[in-house]
Amino acid sequence: MPAKRRSNVSVKRKPGFTVTRISVGDDRLAYAMIADKKLDYPEGRSRVAYIGTTKKGIFRMTSSIAERANAILRLHGVESFEVRIITCHRRKHVKMWYKLEHALLVAFRELYGAPPRSNDQTDGKRAGTVFNYFSRARVKRVLEDLA
Repeated sequence: MPAKRRSNVSVKRKPGFTVTRISVGDDRLAYAMIADKKLDYPEGRSRVAYIGTTKKGIFRMTSSIAERANAILRLHGVESFEVRIITCHRRKHVKMWYKLEHALLVAFRELYGAPPRSNDQTDGKRAGTVFNYFSRARVKRVLEDLA
């Protein structure tokens, strides 16, 4: 009986996933998935491909990354993306991480004319009272820095 051919093992040079203390520090936070290439939107270009939130910390973020990885990497010219964490101060009896995500989505739509490419449920998002908690100018500046 002939010997079976052995498979070659290789290690990729770039890390597939990196975890830092920032991502483990707080459970309730918002995050943005940033492509390595600027994406076209009706009123400009931005690297932001998705904006999300979690109240379960890094565990929810990893499942969200896994769910959206194919969709983001299929965008024309995108070879990789990173996840950036966006935080704010807490307030009693207010889900600030949810308000922060809402503010980011509203401001993104105002800046670029459409929601981020991988966000599905942003068509009905209105400003409402969300900018009572955050400065509209500061939220827009954060999005422009991510772009």
